[in-house]
Amino acid sequence: ETTQQIAQDSLSKEFADQSPKEYALTKLRSGCTGMFWRADPRPSGLRLASNNHWPRDGAHLRGYKIEHKGQSWLLATHVKQERGEWKNAPK
Repeated sequence: ETTQQIAQDSLSKEFADQSPKEYALTKLRSGCTGMFWRADPRPSGLRLASNNHWPRDGAHLRGYKIEHKGQSWLLATHVKQERGEWKNAPK
């Protein structure tokens, strides 16, 4: 198995009782044209192997929302750029 398949299987097991939710990437101020991926903030989380295919303005994300140290995080599984198709999020 590839690292990405292992990571996806791990998320699937961890959130087996949930379905991934869809979120739209919107912003309130001008400036950057998207956001960069961040690694899973939890000590047991996987480190980010790639920051490729980062979500641009207007993208949609699928994943699982978690709370860590009082902050909300989205463990993204898929990204769909504004005029694109759904693709796996980098792991």
